[in-house]
Amino acid sequence: MLAPYLRTLWGLDRPLLPTPNHGAIPFISELGIHLPEGRSPLWYQAASAHAAAHLLHPRPRLPWSSRTAITRVLIGVLEDTRVERLAMRELPGLRRLWLPFHVATPDLGPGFAPLLARLARALADPAYSDPHPWIDKGRRLSAGLDDADPDALNRAASHLGNDIGQMRLQFNDREYAPSPDYRDDNRWLWQPDAEEELTIGAPDTRGDDGAAPPDGLSSDPNQETLRTTVHPEWDHRIRRTRPAWCTVRERTASTSGATAPIMAVPLAAGVAQVLRQRPAIARVRRPREREGEEFDPAGLVDLGVSRRRRCPIDDRLHLRTMAQRPALALLLLIDTSLSTGQPFARSADSVLTVAKQMAGTVGGAASSPVACAIHAFRSAGRHEVDYLQVKDFADDWDAHIKARLDGLRSAGSTRLGAAIRHGASLLLERDEPDRLLLVLTDGEPHDLDVHEPRYLTEDARIAIGEARRNRIRVGALGLATDCAPALRRMLGPGGWSLLQRPAALPTALGRILASAT
Repeated sequence: MLAPYLRTLWGLDRPLLPTPNHGAIPFISELGIHLPEGRSPLWYQAASAHAAAHLLHPRPRLPWSSRTAITRVLIGVLEDTRVERLAMRELPGLRRLWLPFHVATPDLGPGFAPLLARLARALADPAYSDPHPWIDKGRRLSAGLDDADPDALNRAASHLGNDIGQMRLQFNDREYAPSPDYRDDNRWLWQPDAEEELTIGAPDTRGDDGAAPPDGLSSDPNQETLRTTVHPEWDHRIRRTRPAWCTVRERTASTSGATAPIMAVPLAAGVAQVLRQRPAIARVRRPREREGEEFDPAGLVDLGVSRRRRCPIDDRLHLRTMAQRPALALLLLIDTSLSTGQPFARSADSVLTVAKQMAGTVGGAASSPVACAIHAFRSAGRHEVDYLQVKDFADDWDAHIKARLDGLRSAGSTRLGAAIRHGASLLLERDEPDRLLLVLTDGEPHDLDVHEPRYLTEDARIAIGEARRNRIRVGALGLATDCAPALRRMLGPGGWSLLQRPAALPTALGRILASAT
């Protein structure tokens, strides 16, 4: 019942996911709010409300490795206080929910972890009295932190951290847990500045070595940035397009040491047949045919001339309308967001693994007059949309391309509208009469800086309409059973299909080729 609880409080619609470990610390990820099992109903209300406060009152993410462990944990305590204060201004009853969990007293001792718990209580409860001068200083420094100014937050944490250094108090950040325990681990605060990423559900074992927090986009030094482009974005709340709103970085995808798993030959053969026998979308009128739907005016003129001149008569007098399969530019766009790391249809493979298999099968089966490209995308806010080039139209299907495909990893979010606009701009450069952008995805768009459920779905719908007006067809292959409503909202009744088992790829692809507009 926590999801309705958050919707009632703030209209927030974010998944609440169980963490099997009873002693696990709550955390926020791209997938939702993660909470351990086996706690009391009041604890779940307190934890979910606290996480929601972070989401509703975000601040710009901060660099991780430029700060000591003590400074980082102090920033976390001060930020927890800031978002709870703002939440309680809107809903004063939250104070009665959170305060009973603050039980720290001077009896805990003078260590750094006990002082942190006492500081958290002092900042949350004006009636709490603590004799330690460091606690009093923390109260004074936190008084002006209600806005999201990162400099003020850094200064307050640095001052308090320097005092801890002067007191020579020891701190082991690997054993630290937030107090009170309904609070999350604040990994959401930090931007990535190293290649390491945390696995969802794993304990945070980072020390003072500067490893990066999860949920951002790690930068591979081997990735070449081809170009950076800004795209507009539709805001349905104001019914206007925000110009130059999203930054898309087009890059070459990293390679792995292995090659992408390609499906069995019968499946590849079936896909090749579907591409060869795709529905004809163009109709041409061929003149001078012996049979047809109407007379050819030029043929009738020649007939009259031949009769007057008593010459042999050419009986090819008709126009015939014929269906034609024009050359096709097919762009496969793979969603590599963090949620694609989850199992596909209760199988051992992840959604992304299946997406790579499907893309590899189509890419290997495509041949003239079908030109195929394979690209991927992920995001970490509107300024960080990575568009990864796995295979371009001119590239041969070889071991290097397969290694790029295998190198795709699940990370980040799904800012689909920006990716569709960028892919459509690349298709506009193609000369093929038929151009199709096919998205392989597991669900509806989502990004860390957007908390209104319809915002990115509506933007993707508008982006699809823009592509269609430029004579680019758009379709989608859904890789999760629950993504049908989102695909229907974005694409309409046709142009998409759910893939419930890999062997059904030829059928699903044929359905999309026939119905995509």
